[in-house]
Amino acid sequence: TAPHKSLRIALLPLAAQADSSGLAGSVSRSAEAELERLKGGKDARLTIIPWADVARRHVDSAAAALAALGATHVVQGTVAQENGRIVLHVLLKDTHTQADAGDREFTYAPGDVHYAAVTVAGMVTAALRLPPPAVAPVNAAAKEDYVAGLKYTRRNSTVDKALPLLERAVPAGRDSPLTWAGLAEAQYFKNVVTNDPAWLDRAKES
Repeated sequence: TAPHKSLRIALLPLAAQADSSGLAGSVSRSAEAELERLKGGKDARLTIIPWADVARRHVDSAAAALAALGATHVVQGTVAQENGRIVLHVLLKDTHTQADAGDREFTYAPGDVHYAAVTVAGMVTAALRLPPPAVAPVNAAAKEDYVAGLKYTRRNSTVDKALPLLERAVPAGRDSPLTWAGLAEAQYFKNVVTNDPAWLDRAKES
């Protein structure tokens, strides 16, 4: 059956706070690329309105996006640097009702800010119940450590062998979230074995 609703999403350039204008522009461009990877499902036909159209029509609000581009939703937000961390605040707004369909804040270490664009797409996927995009596989450079780390993680007695392998797999396989997920799993099981809450904190961070 044909999708019974049509979603048209416009990404408004993320606003910068303090000295973060270059960073906001970079995250905005990357977020547009991630949003373009999203697909509609059996319930919704999805269109991501090109950023060039947003800029050409000088769209800067949900109301303007509806009037000028026929957008059903806009993604907007701010990027700021606070205490050595990058703070991303993202809103998904319904242009017809002006209600917030999603409102989240995320914090990153400076070296991890490239994950922000994926976060934006993930929030949209969850809020609008879209099918998740395909997950990038673990690359060849990280695969051996990743596979071995997962194997050791599954046995409580060998989780200490898993941790260094997965810690090495993460930087080698930065293009896939699976390495981070594997590391988080190992850290969680380390918490189970030791009952040390510091490992649970690390798992949450991963």
